[in-house]
Amino acid sequence: MLAAAAPLTVPQRQSLERGFICPERLPDDGARLSAITRFMDEYARLRPAATVNDRLAQYDELLARRRCAPRGDTAHYSFPQS
Repeated sequence: MLAAAAPLTVPQRQSLERGFICPERLPDDGARLSAITRFMDEYARLRPAATVNDRLAQYDELLARRRCAPRGDTAHYSFPQS
């Protein structure tokens, strides 16, 4: 079993959360896709060894802390395929 990535430091978490908007408040799928892409890219910059699962876990934690869409709503990951 792989170990989880080390926790983010406070400055790293602040950098990652800067400008975060709950997905349901964004105007459309394009904006939601851009937002999660920025989040994932920033997390990868901060923690290059982190897995996609590590990044999604951090994203889920942020959604919960910010009280975004109700738990169980998978719309955060539902994007149109190109």
